[in-house]
Amino acid sequence: MDNNKSTGLDQFNVRLLKLAAPYVSTSLTHICNLSLNSSKFPNDWKKAKVTPIFKFGDKSNVSNYRPISVLPIVSKIIERTVHNQLYAYLCSRNILSESQSGFRSNHSTTTTLLDVQDYILNNMDKGFATGVIFLDLKKAFDTVNHEILINKLANYGIQDNELSWFKSYLCNRSQAVRVNSYLSDFKTYNTGIPQGSILGPLLFIIFVNCLPDVVTCKTVMYADDTSLMCKAKNVDDLKVQLESNLKAVANWFKANKLTLNADKTKFMVFGSNHTLDHYKNITLTFDDNLIERVDVFKYLGIKFDSNMSWSPHVDYLSGNISKKIGVVKRVKYFLPQKTLIMLSNALVIPHFDYACSVWSNCSVTNQSHLQVLHNRLARTILSADIKTPIDDMLSSLNWIRLCDRWSNHMLTLIFKCLKNMCPDYLCNQFNFVHNNHDHITRSHTTNTLIVPKFNSNSGKRTFLVRAANLWNKLLPPIRAELYNMSMYQFKSNVLVSTL
Repeated sequence: MDNNKSTGLDQFNVRLLKLAAPYVSTSLTHICNLSLNSSKFPNDWKKAKVTPIFKFGDKSNVSNYRPISVLPIVSKIIERTVHNQLYAYLCSRNILSESQSGFRSNHSTTTTLLDVQDYILNNMDKGFATGVIFLDLKKAFDTVNHEILINKLANYGIQDNELSWFKSYLCNRSQAVRVNSYLSDFKTYNTGIPQGSILGPLLFIIFVNCLPDVVTCKTVMYADDTSLMCKAKNVDDLKVQLESNLKAVANWFKANKLTLNADKTKFMVFGSNHTLDHYKNITLTFDDNLIERVDVFKYLGIKFDSNMSWSPHVDYLSGNISKKIGVVKRVKYFLPQKTLIMLSNALVIPHFDYACSVWSNCSVTNQSHLQVLHNRLARTILSADIKTPIDDMLSSLNWIRLCDRWSNHMLTLIFKCLKNMCPDYLCNQFNFVHNNHDHITRSHTTNTLIVPKFNSNSGKRTFLVRAANLWNKLLPPIRAELYNMSMYQFKSNVLVSTL
């Protein structure tokens, strides 16, 4: 546990619990085992302290506050134990949908975004248009029905004492709101996933696990962020697919007592400029409401545009990065260089890195624009003259150029895929040349990847094609040692310098 986690109503903090471990571990073990054996979750561990955090707008409007719920630290010990066992059971039975990437090991927003990107680019490569509906749910976590959730757990094989324990865990939870030093009365709630809990996220993905089964199109989910993706070669077909699948999902939401927010649900059509000319007038309706069509949509922190140019995302990145460089510039006269580097690594560099394996296939112009900002950050930290060579500055900071940095991230992701440390929807795409025949060749000992064929530049930009080409550029001896290297060894000895 993180030592800086907030304390719950019991006033136990993580640091104190760790220091007291030799004296309390036996008692806590007894309590946890007693809870599991008796199928009862302690009532005092169900009480949450809620702190309202102001977001924006009118401070007198309660909707403009985000409630932060904090549970007792000791409750998370038993939650982690149950979580580990339940998650292992779900994985061993292959129960969790492949469409869901949220709150799962070896999954991330980057793998989810790559799945979306490659589906769109492969369709573009084959002349299809792709329609995507980005669904918006109203308070998805807070409106989960406990009775329905318990029934789903039972359907997935959680029975008898274990099911009774989950009933006890969910029922009669209460919370009080703390403002400054004042604490409100407790109020009981019997719907929703417990906020701030260890088990809550896993229970939510179990609740929505069967959603992909009710549609005929591709579904991509990251927790409650859900998108429906259909492909077609004419407007009528695409419209029918989108509306029928949206209706099916809406019926599923209604049956499961969740609410689709039609006003915030958007849809996009992706394709080449030539293809998009034929889809200018397509509309989408739901319950007599017109679903808004957009040309740019921010999904999991990345801005998608209709022809996958990534220009809007680079513009969005540039604005954020410029502001953060401005912050570094304003404080650089008051901080030592070492601190400035730490500040830059915390505030600025993550913008260059986040999901770069997805959008770094943008145009050379966009890449150059970001490299200029990267150079500006280096000059700001070093207070370097405009005539100072870029390579000298980067060397002084122990940095590399962005193109090499992005290649590092790609290679790390490829390494994980080849070692089955990523979701199946990525790992299963890769194939070695030697798997196509039985006789031993040079490619058999050097783990050369097959580069898929493509028809257009869109196909060339898919993750699989870019990854195979990049991997095959590694020195043969390095590729040959794939299964003998750990992730640490790969990162330390292979990246950049071996290309």
